[in-house]
Amino acid sequence: MSWSWNTGTHDFTIQPPALTTAEINANPLINKRSRYFMMVNSGSSSLIKQVILTQLRYGLVADAAPAPYFPMDGNRANYNVRSNTTWRISNIVETPRVAGTRLIATPTGPDNVYVGATGGAYDPSASNNMNQLLTTNNAARGMSGWADVTYESDQSPAQFQPVTRRLFFPSANFNVYGITGMNGSTASVYNIYAGNTNTRNMQAMITNGNNFGTNLNNASSPPTPLSTVFVRSVNMSGYNNDATNVISSSHITAATNAGADMLVISGNTTFDQQTAVDLYTQFLARDKPVLLCIEDPNPLSYIFTVLRAAGRLSSYNDNMYWPTTGLNGNAPVYWYYSYADGAEPILYGRFMGLNGRYWGVDGNGSMAFWFTDSNNVHSTSNIVPYANANNQSGPNSAIPSGLPAGSSMDNGYTMFRFRNVPLIVVCDGGFMGTFDGASGTSSPSMLDGNNVPAGKNNYGGGATKRTIYNAPFIANAIAWAIQRRTTQ
Repeated sequence: MSWSWNTGTHDFTIQPPALTTAEINANPLINKRSRYFMMVNSGSSSLIKQVILTQLRYGLVADAAPAPYFPMDGNRANYNVRSNTTWRISNIVETPRVAGTRLIATPTGPDNVYVGATGGAYDPSASNNMNQLLTTNNAARGMSGWADVTYESDQSPAQFQPVTRRLFFPSANFNVYGITGMNGSTASVYNIYAGNTNTRNMQAMITNGNNFGTNLNNASSPPTPLSTVFVRSVNMSGYNNDATNVISSSHITAATNAGADMLVISGNTTFDQQTAVDLYTQFLARDKPVLLCIEDPNPLSYIFTVLRAAGRLSSYNDNMYWPTTGLNGNAPVYWYYSYADGAEPILYGRFMGLNGRYWGVDGNGSMAFWFTDSNNVHSTSNIVPYANANNQSGPNSAIPSGLPAGSSMDNGYTMFRFRNVPLIVVCDGGFMGTFDGASGTSSPSMLDGNNVPAGKNNYGGGATKRTIYNAPFIANAIAWAIQRRTTQ
C-alpha cells in the first residue's frame, strides 16, 4: 500500500481468490460477487465504504434433461441450452447408421437446430434458457445414429470455447418375431409369444421397457446407454403352433411381412431345405439376427448347406457333424453345461457376464455339433463357441458314433454363433421354457417378479445341483441383436 498525504489518497491491491474447479463444475456460468468493506476512524467518527468485485465466467451449457434421445419417428423433439452471452451453431456433424441418410429433417416452423442458428443474450447477471427444437426423419426400421451439434461464441474475441452437444437418434422400434412349433399339448407352456400360461414368459421379458431401455421419458432415472442409443421400443409378435412342430416358408414370410428385425425359433421345431433357404434370404443375408433353439439336427444341416452355397463359410469344403447316435441316448438326463470363457459380447453382455456359469437343458437331453475344416480337422473358424458338449451334471457317456477322428465332448458344441451370419444356435428346444418356476429339471429359463432375467437355483437331475442362467443369455443375445442391427 502507499499513502499520498498531499492528496489524501490510499491505494490498495485487491485480488479475490480465483474460481475453483469445484465452483465451476457446480455452476459453469458462475457469477461470483465479492464485497470488501473499508472503514476510516477519526476520533469518535467513522466512515464505512464498500467495493463489490464480480468474477464472471461466460459460457454455454447443454442441460442433461430432457435426455438427448430422439427416436427416428418424424416427430419434433427438444432439449435445452443455457448461456449468459450470445452464441451461434457453427457445425452439425451427423453419423447415421446408413451412410448418406439424414437424422435431422430439414428445419420447418419453429425448428432452430441448424448451422447458423443464433441465440442467447448478453446478460452476465442471468442464465438465459433456450429451447432447442428439431424434427427427426421418419426413418426405416433399424436406422439410428448420433449427431454432434457445436455451439460457439459470436462475440469477438470469443467469450467461451466451443461446446459440442451429442444427440442420439435411436430407431423408432425394434421388432422381435417368435415362432414356436410343437406337436403336443404342452406347447402353450413353451410359447415365447403369447399363449403362455405363465405370465413370466419371454415375451414379457423382451417387451419390458426397463430391460431394454425403452422408458426414455424418465428423466430422474436416465436409461441405460446400450439399448437406448439404438432403439426406442422393443415389440414382439409371432406365431404359435400347438398341433405340429413343422414350420414352413410361409411362417418365415409372415415374420418378414410383420417387419421383424429379429427372428426367434424355439420348441421341438423342424423345417425343410426350402425353409432354410428362405430363412437365409429373408433374414441372415439381410443381417437380421436369428436365435434358433432346436433339438432336430436336420434344420441346421440344411442351413449349413445354404451357407456353404452362399460362400458364408471359411471354405467350401468345411463340414458339420451331428453324431449318428445322439447325445440324448448317451448321457444322463437333466444336464447342465458350462458357458465358455471370454469377452465375447453375448457371453459378457448387457445383462450378465456368463463366463464360467451354467445353462440348463429342459427335460431329458440335448444335441451337439462338431465342425471341421476342409482337411476334416476340428475347427471353430466358422463359429464362436458358447458351450461345449461336456456335461457338467454327471459323468459323460462314450463319444457318440459317426464322428471324425479326434472328436471329444470338448470339441463338440451345444451352443454357438456363426461368424459370417447373425445366427445363434442353442441345441435345446426348451431352452426358453419358463412355465414351471419350481422345477429343477424343466423350464430352465427364470425371470424375477419384474420380468428381469435371473438365474434358476438348484437345477439338475444328478446329485450336484447348480444355478443356471438361460434367461440372461437370451437377454444378452437380444441386446446384441439390437446393437448389431442399429450400429453396423
